[in-house]
Amino acid sequence: MRPLVSAALFACLVAARPAAAEPPAITIYGKMDVGYAHVQGANGAVPHQTPTDLVESGQLSGSRLGFKATEDLGNGISALFLVETGVSLDTGSSTSAQFWGRQAYAGLTGAWGKVTVGRHQTPGYYVQCDVDPFEIGTVGNIENLLKRQSRTDNSVQYVTPTFAGLELTALWAQNRAGPETEGNGDDTPGFSGGLRWKYGPVFAAVAYYQDKSKVTDVITRIGNAGATWDLGVVKLHASGGFYRLSDDTAQQTSALAGVTVPVPGIGGTVRASYSQMWEDAADAAGASKVALGYLRPLAKKTDVYLVFAHIENERNGTKTFDITDAIAKAGGVDGVSAGLRYAF
Repeated sequence: MRPLVSAALFACLVAARPAAAEPPAITIYGKMDVGYAHVQGANGAVPHQTPTDLVESGQLSGSRLGFKATEDLGNGISALFLVETGVSLDTGSSTSAQFWGRQAYAGLTGAWGKVTVGRHQTPGYYVQCDVDPFEIGTVGNIENLLKRQSRTDNSVQYVTPTFAGLELTALWAQNRAGPETEGNGDDTPGFSGGLRWKYGPVFAAVAYYQDKSKVTDVITRIGNAGATWDLGVVKLHASGGFYRLSDDTAQQTSALAGVTVPVPGIGGTVRASYSQMWEDAADAAGASKVALGYLRPLAKKTDVYLVFAHIENERNGTKTFDITDAIAKAGGVDGVSAGLRYAF
């Protein structure tokens, strides 16, 4: 696999010829999201959560700062790079151990598609981001119940050109997280693939991810699929997925249905979703969640949001809200998110 990837990249470089041009401008971009969160309650195996109020960063969208650029190499080929770091506005710290923890890659692009090498967001990440009414954020986040693999280190990704609304992504990782080990004996190699289709008001996507630990021999399999249909007066959302471990310690299936409704007069949108997760074994733990919220743009780049959600655990389930602060992760089955998001 590695020799083939190296040969493909080398062939693209040879095909390119030097182009006399000005140095490319670096684009600085980002999103800054901060606000208020509240969690409380208990059911299933979630212990009682003392009502807790939090100043919280990155609820609707993870706060981030990124840099990217593209340079023309000639013959229709361009070089590119992108690095993106997560920022916690409530504490001023990074959101992960890696400084460029969201994305970090470089590569080549042309009429044949795009090849990049580095740390990538997986195809499954984009399926849920594009289908979830709450944009995989706030207490309404689809990921409270639906599992996915968000990012992979040490990976090579190829994205095809869009044809008839279709786009295919293929990703391979030498070691899913962290540096490769000597002799690759303790690595966790993985691969992922995704297909996206956009035709007028209809969008659909599907993704599959798999890795295998060379230490435990456990195989992880995650599948996601979703679709939206914008009817103008209402946008319909649907999604489903599965999460499987080969040692049978996790066998989960999840589904979601949601709507986005434009609000006449005052503007903005009302968003709602219902999701459910169940273990595949009989009488195994499960959970359901209902979420309702309102998002209103204040200007081209600034919007505000308010979201309420409730998780109901069944048969000793353990699901709770995926809010950044550790105190909120410990419990809470009733939640509120409110905040402001600025994009640039």
